[in-house]
Amino acid sequence: MSTKYGLLLTAIEPLSHHDPRKGGESNTLTFLRMPQVVERTFVDTPVFQHLVDRLTAQHPMPESLAELMSRFNLVEFIGVAFTRLVIDIYNSYDGSGLFSGMERYQMLDARLETSAVKSGSLRTLWDVLTRDLNLTLHPERHDEMLVTFFTLPPSVQFQVLAMLSDQHKSSVSVARLWHTKNKQQSAAYAEKAGTHLLEEQIVSAHYDISDLPDAPTVSILRLPYVSPNSIRHQMVRYPGWLDLCERIGFAPGQVGGDGLLTPAQENLFDSGGNIQAGVPDPAQIPGLQNLVAMFGNGGYKESGSKEKANGFFLAQQIRRAYPLLDLVGGVCNAFDLGESMLAVQTHLVCRENRAALPAQVAASPQAQHGAFDYLSEVTRTRQAVMDAGQMIYNYEVLIAGTQVYTEFTLKPICSPITHGALLSALDFYARNLSNVGGQVARGHGMMNVHFIEDPNIDALQLYRDYLCGAAAQLRAWLLDGSLGTGVPWVVK
Repeated sequence: MSTKYGLLLTAIEPLSHHDPRKGGESNTLTFLRMPQVVERTFVDTPVFQHLVDRLTAQHPMPESLAELMSRFNLVEFIGVAFTRLVIDIYNSYDGSGLFSGMERYQMLDARLETSAVKSGSLRTLWDVLTRDLNLTLHPERHDEMLVTFFTLPPSVQFQVLAMLSDQHKSSVSVARLWHTKNKQQSAAYAEKAGTHLLEEQIVSAHYDISDLPDAPTVSILRLPYVSPNSIRHQMVRYPGWLDLCERIGFAPGQVGGDGLLTPAQENLFDSGGNIQAGVPDPAQIPGLQNLVAMFGNGGYKESGSKEKANGFFLAQQIRRAYPLLDLVGGVCNAFDLGESMLAVQTHLVCRENRAALPAQVAASPQAQHGAFDYLSEVTRTRQAVMDAGQMIYNYEVLIAGTQVYTEFTLKPICSPITHGALLSALDFYARNLSNVGGQVARGHGMMNVHFIEDPNIDALQLYRDYLCGAAAQLRAWLLDGSLGTGVPWVVK
C-alpha cells in the first residue's frame, strides 16, 4: 500500500511563480496557469431576443465590415463589440493610461487575455481590464451601451470570456478595424486626419437566439497553478541534499560554489544531474583492471556511446548507499538511477479544486473562493544602471493567505529508510527554508507548513541513525565520486 503525506502550505508572503511562456511582449509577467475542466455552478437566465436586438442595434457597422462580421457568431460578435467599445472610449490622440503610445494595441492584447481569464462576467472583465490598463472612469454617455453587455445571461457571458481568452489577438484586430472604419465616416475626423471621407451605409447585425448553443455545464479555464516539479525540488530534493550534507559532516562553505565537491557531484543531488559525453574509460585508469573485470565498462560513457547495460547494478548500489537518491532519482555521468520512489501532486485550495482536496481542506474558508480571487499584481521599478533608464514592470502573485495543498506519495515498494529520507527532507524544509516559487529575495513565497498526517517517526529515525553511523563513509564516497560502487568517478 502506498504511503501518502498531505501538507497544507499557507502563504505568509505573496507567492510568485511566473509562466515562462508569458511576458515577452508585455511588461506584465503572468502567474503560471494550466487548463482545467471546471463545472459551472451559475444560475442562468433565459436569452431574450429583444436584448440581443438591442445590443446589435447599439453596435452598427459600415457595410464594408458587415460581410466580415457576418461570419462571426453571436458570442464572437459580442466579444469584438465589447473590445471595440474599449477602443472607442479610450483611443484619443495620445491614448489613455497604459493604452497609449505606439504599443497601445500590444498592451490591450496582453491585458485582454489575462483579464478575460481572471473574470467571471463581462462586468468583472470591464473592471479588471480598465484597472489593469490604468484607465479612468469613462464618460457618462457610454453607460447605456456598456450596461447592455451586463444584462446578457451568465451562460452567454461565460462563452464570450472563453472566446476572448482564446481569440484575443483576432478580436483586437477586428475591433481596431471596426473602430477605424467608424471614424472614417466622420467628416470632422477625415478633415483632421487629412484622409478622404468614406460614406457607407451603416447596417446592424442580426442574430436569432434559436441559433445559440445550449449553456455549457463545464468550461475549460486556465487556473493559477503551482507546479509539482517546482514543489518537488524546493521541498524535497534541495532540502534533502542540504540535510544530507549537514548530517554527514560537511561544514558550511564545503558544498556549493567553490566547495569540496565538483559541480557534477552536487548537481546529481541538487538538480538530478545529466549524462555526459567523454567520461574516461576505467580500463585506462591504472589499478582498476580488477574493477573493470567486475563491472565491465559500465558506469562510464565514451563520446557517442550508449548507456552501459550494467549501469543498473551500479545504480542499485548508489540507491542503497544514498536513500535520498532512491527517493528522488537522478542521472550519473553515464547511466540513470531509475525511477524515483516519490510522486508529487499540488492543488491550489479554491472552489474549482474542491473535488481534489481532502474533506477537511475542501471545507475550509479558502476553498469557498474562486481561484482568481487570490490573484493580485505587484508593480516594481528596475533601478537605472549607467545611462539606462528605469523601467516599471508588473507581475501577478497569489496573495498572502493563499493555501496550496501538496501530496507526497511513496511507492508501495519504498523501503523504510527511503521513507525516512522524505520525512527528513520535509522537516529540514519546514525548519530552514519554507519558501515556494520565485523571487524569495524580494519578499515572496514564505510559507507556513502544516502536516495533515502524522509523520512516521520510526522511519525518520531509521534514516537519521543510518546517516549518523555511516557519515564518514558516505562523505568519502561523495568526495571520490564512487558513491559506494567501488568505481571512482561514477560521477566526476
